[in-house]
Amino acid sequence: MEIYLDNSNIDLIKENISWCPITGVTTNPSIIAKENKVNLFEHLLEIKNILSNTKKLHVQVISEDYDSIVKEANKIQAILGNDIYIKIPATKDGIRAINFLSTHGFNITATAIYTTMQGVLSALSGAKYIAIYYNRIENNNGSANEIIYDLAKLPQIINNETKILAASFKNTNQVVSAFANGAQACTVSDEILKSFINNILVEKTIIDFKNDWEKIYGNKNILDF
Repeated sequence: MEIYLDNSNIDLIKENISWCPITGVTTNPSIIAKENKVNLFEHLLEIKNILSNTKKLHVQVISEDYDSIVKEANKIQAILGNDIYIKIPATKDGIRAINFLSTHGFNITATAIYTTMQGVLSALSGAKYIAIYYNRIENNNGSANEIIYDLAKLPQIINNETKILAASFKNTNQVVSAFANGAQACTVSDEILKSFINNILVEKTIIDFKNDWEKIYGNKNILDF
């Protein structure tokens, strides 16, 4: 089971790595654009340095035609290293590029997946991850859970040749459902990541513990004994 932070803000990445056992960071053109015209590769190299060699970074191509996708993938890997995961939308040209690049040693994450067959073709083409857009599917009268469940039965996914990476969430319940239906990984925003632990019931319980303790021991803590 893997949890990714779907964000490219340096401060938020540092903050969340400090407390959460995330597997890595996922980015896309929209996320990068929020950082206000940063130098792309300098910014990505800084993120990669923060992640060290223990966490994964996923970076998306911008181009849409096969030749340009392949060229961008080569540049991304040349600058960021062979351990980078290159995100490619699962279009006709995208699937062709995924097939070519995966046979040449690239780590590929197929993204913008809205149908089961997009996921099937991406897995068969050699993608290491397939990114299912959960909430967007639900908003278009589809069932993200059914797509994830069906894909999770594929031999390539059962044998971990390809992992289901669910994305595009609006709440924690959707994340739980994605995992429950077979996703091996989920990528979430900073807000949703923090909502995993920010719970009014947890806070109330901790306050109760503190009040009960202070009735007997006052301001002492364990180090005072």
